[in-house]
Amino acid sequence: MYISISLQSTSTNIDQSSLLQDMKIEIEKIPNYLTKRSSSFRQMIHDIQLLSCTTEESNHINNINELRQIALLTYKTMVIQTYQFLWATYLKSGLGQLIIATE
Repeated sequence: MYISISLQSTSTNIDQSSLLQDMKIEIEKIPNYLTKRSSSFRQMIHDIQLLSCTTEESNHINNINELRQIALLTYKTMVIQTYQFLWATYLKSGLGQLIIATE
């Protein structure tokens, strides 16, 4: 006896463009710990700035802004990588290729 099973995707109420828009919004959000209001973030940037030992005030301000930008870009990269891993897992699961290694 031969049984044929066909997988068909069903239409959902969630539009693909709205999912992409939600991801873009999430990526553009700045978490509280990376804002100028965060005392620990300010202290960390100050400590890093002290290590570079620049004496000019304009270089000091530029370096602080560059360090903030580096932190934000690192955060955004991590968010994108998380989404990429999540959707790759969804795809493998939907295709029946998700294999979880057990010890």
